[in-house]
Amino acid sequence: MEQIVLNRKKKISLKIAKRLKNAKAKKSPKKKVPYIAKADREAVAVILENQSVG
Repeated sequence: MEQIVLNRKKKISLKIAKRLKNAKAKKSPKKKVPYIAKADREAVAVILENQSVG
């Protein structure tokens, strides 16, 4: 019977820890740079090239 109680306590504590981790992740600032499509990168490169030449 003791083993069942320990497992239940462990599961509850793991759920709480998981919720805290997700909450912290939402609060923290995003470090990842948004993806820019290849076509958009090429378009920006062309614009910058024209500005530097012209």
